[in-house]
Amino acid sequence: MRRVLSLWFAAALVLVSAPAALAAKPDNTPLELPPSLEFAAGEACEFPLLVEFLANRGKTLTFYDNEGNAIRQIGTGSLKIRVTNLADESVPPLELNISGPLHTTLHPDGSATLVFGGRGISLFPPGTFVLTAGRSVVELDAEGEVTSVTNMGFEQDLCVALAG
Repeated sequence: MRRVLSLWFAAALVLVSAPAALAAKPDNTPLELPPSLEFAAGEACEFPLLVEFLANRGKTLTFYDNEGNAIRQIGTGSLKIRVTNLADESVPPLELNISGPLHTTLHPDGSATLVFGGRGISLFPPGTFVLTAGRSVVELDAEGEVTSVTNMGFEQDLCVALAG
């Protein structure tokens, strides 16, 4: 009888652990960004902006389901930027720590939920450039279009701060 119970227990362990063994291990990849980004007038602010990445030690941890589909990502690490108003050289640039973190849920229909924590930059809706601190939730549809934005906590309109 003890041998039969041991076999059942061993079989149960195999069945319970099999799905976890089939799921791909998470990937931890460096956040790849260009040295800088330029925004034309109207894309973020009424004037053109230059965003330079001063420090990028960001990493993205991606989790997969049993079929190998990415289902969740966590972005962490140090990210510091300098933002310059390209239309008015008399306005000093802003240096900001926007290290996050960012938690992303990738839904089966191609939509996604992005949850920003800590400090970050929001370009949602388009035509805005806002520093946020605290929790921000952005919903994207399957085409990557923003369907809703909820900012909780501190917000600072960087276009106003850089207007001069």
